[in-house]
Amino acid sequence: NLYSVLVSVDEEERYDLLTTKDEHGNTPIHKLWLGEVLPFLLDMQPVGTDKAKPLFARNNKGNTPLHNVGQFSKEGWIALVDLVTVEVMCNLLTIQNDQGDTIIHKYFRLKDYETPSPESAIKLLQVLTSKTPKLDKTFLLLTNRGEENFLHSMLRSYMSDPTDSDQFSRSHPPLVKFLLVVAAHSVIQKLLANKNGNGESAIHTIAKSFPNLLPQTLKISGDVALVLYTTDRHDNTPIHTAAQCAASVLPRLLQLIPMDTLSY
Repeated sequence: NLYSVLVSVDEEERYDLLTTKDEHGNTPIHKLWLGEVLPFLLDMQPVGTDKAKPLFARNNKGNTPLHNVGQFSKEGWIALVDLVTVEVMCNLLTIQNDQGDTIIHKYFRLKDYETPSPESAIKLLQVLTSKTPKLDKTFLLLTNRGEENFLHSMLRSYMSDPTDSDQFSRSHPPLVKFLLVVAAHSVIQKLLANKNGNGESAIHTIAKSFPNLLPQTLKISGDVALVLYTTDRHDNTPIHTAAQCAASVLPRLLQLIPMDTLSY
């Protein structure tokens, strides 16, 4: 197996093997589940910038091995986040493929594969928080070609399955707490207000698909303007959207809005 081959050669040959590409630009790590490679990485720890070189190899679609891992091997990816150095993590988090997707986008991208549970999603975010406490969290604002940041991708992923959607709504306090911890206040505001290619902000998506999450999101962000003045392509604010989708949320939402702004 690959591990046996790698430990039988010297370090220079080892990294040549790990970075050799096929016709599609894939290295051996692109082709393997992370769990099969982790024993080797663990044996070589700590993984510094040089030793992490195979993690930065890009195939013909601009994907690093972690773009693939983020889509297929959730728990293995979490394990790797806990393994690499902060410097490596800083660089890996900002790599975008040809579609503009970061590894965070790919983690929440739903195709023909199982969506991560809310619990594992929150665990991943908490690992990132603890691993990179001094990291500039503006990487969360990176958008792909569809102009989606990672929050758009995550919300859309859970919208695809009503069961997961219900679980996500019930588990939202840890997620909102994460947003408060991981980002500066201005980054939270930008993350929620950023509009995708359809002109819909993340806070509009919350108002439409996860309305029970809207009051607490507003409370944590502390920015009334998010719900009063952020408009979609139809000029609807999140309050309009919430009123259309779940009017029962409005009393709780209005309690958080100062009286002098309610004339709007």
